[in-house]
Amino acid sequence: MNLIVVDASVAAKWLLPAKGETLRDEAFRLARRYPKGEIRLVVPDLFWAELANLLGKTVRQSAVGTERY
Repeated sequence: MNLIVVDASVAAKWLLPAKGETLRDEAFRLARRYPKGEIRLVVPDLFWAELANLLGKTVRQSAVGTERY
C-alpha cells in the first residue's frame, strides 16, 4: 500500500466547484483509490489551516454561495 501526502490544494478540488480547476480529474482518481484500500492518505500539520484559508478565500470571491439558513 502506498502512502500519499495530500496537500490542501488537492482536497480543495474535492470540495469546490469545478469552474477553472485544473487537475481535478486526477484529484478524484486519487480519492477513488482510498476506499479500495489501494492507498493511505496523510496530511501535513498545516493542512487544516491551509484548507480553511482556501475555502474562506473562495467564499470571499463569491465562487461559493454564502446563503445562511
